[in-house]
Amino acid sequence: MPDAPRTKPPSPAVAQAMAVLRLLGSAGAPLGVTTIARQLGLGPSTAFNLLKTLAADEMVEFDPATKRYALGFGTLDLVRMTLASDLAIPVARPMMEELASRHDAAVGLWRRSGRDRLVLVALAENEATTRIHMAVGQRQPLGAGAAGRAVLSVLDPDRERLAELIGRVRWQNEPGVDEYASQMFRARSNGYATDLGALNSGIFTVAAAISTATPASHCLSMSFFSGTADARGIEAMGRDVAAKAADITARLSGPTRI
Repeated sequence: MPDAPRTKPPSPAVAQAMAVLRLLGSAGAPLGVTTIARQLGLGPSTAFNLLKTLAADEMVEFDPATKRYALGFGTLDLVRMTLASDLAIPVARPMMEELASRHDAAVGLWRRSGRDRLVLVALAENEATTRIHMAVGQRQPLGAGAAGRAVLSVLDPDRERLAELIGRVRWQNEPGVDEYASQMFRARSNGYATDLGALNSGIFTVAAAISTATPASHCLSMSFFSGTADARGIEAMGRDVAAKAADITARLSGPTRI
């Protein structure tokens, strides 16, 4: 029997460059070479060479006045290209805007990223003065919130995997595995999932999975402040999100895709 093909290990330089970009993206402020090297466990010369290479491609920017680095506009080009290739966004956007206007809520389109993450790839907001803070590009653990419950209700992980995913979320009111599994079951039955302040206190969310060629590849969510809808209102919002998610799935799965 022939040996299985060997997978080449990832390039250390590429992994280090990605680590630099993630660090700068999460830092909230520009960083110097010494700080970057120390936080990533790199030698100063290695960190400097990585930053020099990234700066040449505009992935990072160097401020000669402060001697510090920040993310460059080249990263935005990568984001734009990624979003432009996502066929779900143009299909979902008009429906998201309709939902946001009708229910005075923040409507998000999430996409699964790898095995353990959801990424917000599109957002439609209401005209309210006080808004729920969401931003395109933000990531969250796969099991988080109503979006996580909706996606996992389709993927149906085993109990061990489910416990692992729940444990990675920073809950304000963490559900147990049995409670979460029960919520997944209701999501499958109802067509949508809910999070009534478990992830973020004071914020309620309803969500429904969207399947393209990949089951539960995306998820449509609608978030609003607690107290703005009663039980019947939340149910109506959930049904509305589920109907839109089903419509998006049908359009993406049909013979003609936008």
